[in-house]
Amino acid sequence: MKHLFLFPHSFKKPALVVLILTLLTVFFVDKDYKVNVKEYDTETGVTAFGYFVHIYDSEYGFFCINEYVESSESYRSENRYVDIRNTLEGSLLILSLLIFAFSKEKREDEYIQKIRLDSLLWATYVNYGLLFLAFWFVWGFDFFSVMVYNMFTHLIIFIVRFTYFKYKLKLSTKHEE
Repeated sequence: MKHLFLFPHSFKKPALVVLILTLLTVFFVDKDYKVNVKEYDTETGVTAFGYFVHIYDSEYGFFCINEYVESSESYRSENRYVDIRNTLEGSLLILSLLIFAFSKEKREDEYIQKIRLDSLLWATYVNYGLLFLAFWFVWGFDFFSVMVYNMFTHLIIFIVRFTYFKYKLKLSTKHEE
């Protein structure tokens, strides 16, 4: 069978730890934490899609994003409230789910690859079926929430189905012995 690119098996446990810690943060940490970014002006007037991102400011010590507004006099910076935690949580969830889902198994053979491929196909069908239903039955801002959750459901469905069929395979090999 054709060789598939998978992460090493040793990545599976750290990815699971990061996944669990991120999920705990998502569900149990207060979401109303925002940082007031004080004015940070620059003489360059550089804009990239309307934003200048200053990753770490030694004075404020946090992630800063300043929006530059073009005026008749010059560029000026406006104060903004920034909550970058959603970005960090989403990135950590996607990365940990990807690494956990696509890490090699201890015993990676053709049957495991077949289960992996079938689970991926099945997860794709279910995910897009749910998305199709959401297009018809969910509107407004609730639809935006569905789209945000939809980024993660494909990998979650894949992991659940793949793990279930690995468990069934393990049970069937025990019964044969």
